Amino acid sequence: MSHSFVQVPPNSTGGKIHTNAYVDGNGDTIQTQVVTLSDRNNAENQQSVDNAGQAYTRFAGGSPAFDPFGRTLSTEPDLVNVFKFYQSDHATQFEKKIAGTADLVFDPAFGGVKATVGSADGDSIKYTSHRYHHYRPGNGMPVTFTAKGGDAGKANLYRKIGLFDDDDGVYFEFSDQVYCVVRSSLTGLEEKIPQTAWSGDRLDGLGGDNNLSGAILDPTKNSIWWIDYQYLGAGAVRFGTYVNGVPQVCHTIGHYGTLDRQWAKTPSLPFRIEMYNNGATSSSSELHCFCAVIQNTGYPEVYRDAYGISNDLTISSTTFVPVISFQPTQLNHNGIDNRARILPRLLSTLSADAPAEFRISIGDTLTGATFTETIQNCEYDIAATAVSGGLTLGNSYLGAGRSSDTDLANMFDINRDGIWRQADITQSLCITISARLLSAGSSNVGCAVNLIEIT
Repeated sequence: MSHSFVQVPPNSTGGKIHTNAYVDGNGDTIQTQVVTLSDRNNAENQQSVDNAGQAYTRFAGGSPAFDPFGRTLSTEPDLVNVFKFYQSDHATQFEKKIAGTADLVFDPAFGGVKATVGSADGDSIKYTSHRYHHYRPGNGMPVTFTAKGGDAGKANLYRKIGLFDDDDGVYFEFSDQVYCVVRSSLTGLEEKIPQTAWSGDRLDGLGGDNNLSGAILDPTKNSIWWIDYQYLGAGAVRFGTYVNGVPQVCHTIGHYGTLDRQWAKTPSLPFRIEMYNNGATSSSSELHCFCAVIQNTGYPEVYRDAYGISNDLTISSTTFVPVISFQPTQLNHNGIDNRARILPRLLSTLSADAPAEFRISIGDTLTGATFTETIQNCEYDIAATAVSGGLTLGNSYLGAGRSSDTDLANMFDINRDGIWRQADITQSLCITISARLLSAGSSNVGCAVNLIEIT
């Protein structure tokens, strides 16, 4: 079989049409013209194709969103936690540790919290959420926050923000430039990638494949930053930002074939704002944060253990007497820090002999508490003789010889609420069920609490 072809000769400047050659089933060498798709108004804007032959297609609102495991995000993610720093400093939810001249306060002039350090070597502020946010295996758990520095950076000053503690975590660092960082207590190392080496959008204004957004980072201006990660002991960590509403991946630490152990000891991490001087600086410094949200992308169920605790006693007081109190243990059954979250789901109460009022409260001060009884990663007290302070969450009344079951699921949201150890693992709030008589006399009262434990 014969074929005829049209050969395009060189033009006057020597330009040629680009072709790729292949041999067809008849043994003929075929030249196939390579076609490039470009913008009708600017031919330099051309479509990219990767090494797997996949066209890089984007939309005006940005590319379709995928979680760290490659699943298209088509539903609303679960809200795990939110810190509205534009309203308050959420001081009861954070541990504040300062050294030298440093602080963190709510700053209404900027509409967020403002961390400050002086200029002396060693000045530092760590603002760490008491809650460690539990990761759901096989899901993404993005943290998104808005922040800015008080200046573009200076020698010996380090600003850090993300999900991390002293041992493990993922965060952005703003120092001599911006870094994407993964911290691991298993390796004792930090994977620290500078902006100039990011695999994605470097926000440097240079254009090209490493600055498709064309944006230039100004660390003194408020920006939205995000981090998400895979964790089954292995997996990728992605760092990004939003440019005019469009998500941009700045860098991915892939970890494929590079580690002989987990990339961090735990994926359940607190939110932290940190700033410190590693040497004297030229002036005092500021770091502003306006809002932070932690979400879950994927299946909505959380891993949980269920169990119950109970106690009864005879009371003769018209002021509240603790019946039972509970909190997480400091260490779990493996002897490591216990970051479980415990939620009551059902409360059963009984007053055998006289009308009584029952109260559920959190953060109480107990007299004579021992917390010697344990079940799973929960410890509870039945020895306390008095209760004071605390925040009342709910009350109910019972007549003599009556019992009641109260569903607490609406009071304690499964994604966000409950009790947990503080950032200082030696400290914890407790939940207390207490009772009082409505008039003089005595009654045998009891309560049983069904709990779930989320790890």
